[in-house]
Amino acid sequence: MRLTTKIVLSIILAIFILSIGFIIGFSFTDRKDYKNTYSDNQINIPQIKITEVEVQPFKTILIEKEPETKHFNMYIGGTVHLHPVTDASTPNTISLPEEVLQYSDIKSLGDTLRIMIKVKDVYSNYNTDSSERTFYSVSGLNFHIPTSSNIDVVCRMNEIATEIKDIKTNNVKISTNGKVLIDSCNINILSPMMNGGRQGFIVKNSKVNELNIDLDYTKTWNVENSEITTLNLTGSNKNEIQLRKSEIKRANWKPKNKEARLQVTLFGDSATVVF
Repeated sequence: MRLTTKIVLSIILAIFILSIGFIIGFSFTDRKDYKNTYSDNQINIPQIKITEVEVQPFKTILIEKEPETKHFNMYIGGTVHLHPVTDASTPNTISLPEEVLQYSDIKSLGDTLRIMIKVKDVYSNYNTDSSERTFYSVSGLNFHIPTSSNIDVVCRMNEIATEIKDIKTNNVKISTNGKVLIDSCNINILSPMMNGGRQGFIVKNSKVNELNIDLDYTKTWNVENSEITTLNLTGSNKNEIQLRKSEIKRANWKPKNKEARLQVTLFGDSATVVF
């Protein structure tokens, strides 16, 4: 064996031994300073001490976060629950945990109900790393809003979901970056705008007379155990969708330009295609 070969093999062996030693030593280290693991920094705000906040009558619900002067290493998750007014709920109110109220600026601006999340306050409360290198996940920023009228939701936070349940109304408009669930509702006109995000839009156990979808913005959507009388689709470029006759009675396609394409996959029993 040549001398150069022996030297190379010796170097490789030395690196291997050092690596093994480092791994063994690291496994026995207290590791109290290693805080960047995701599981160690998940915080779920307890849903206790529910309080009600009175607001003015509104037509639009706006959810946004305060203007940031810096980047915060924090995921803030929650859900805006919209449900009908019942004997147990008060109209023109918002129900939320007391702790969530500390991080929320709730105001009535004309006919708009604005909920602004104070990200800096959330971060200041939970950040325990002076180096600001730790990533935190805070969930449980939930809001319960009773309503008996048409719904117009504008959500500018990817982490905040919108859930509309047991609502019977004429018109529902949603513009959001977060997830949307329509559950057990009876809606005449439903118009979601997912702003190009990959979050899911689901209609479940519901009846919708007219569902309007712009495929340029609403990429991921699904209908489950529901009845859609008319599905109105628009978009540009190439689009692919899947339809079931048992859930979609009629589908209309209105392209935005000459290059627009729609590829449809039909499931279930036979269907009639009319041009």
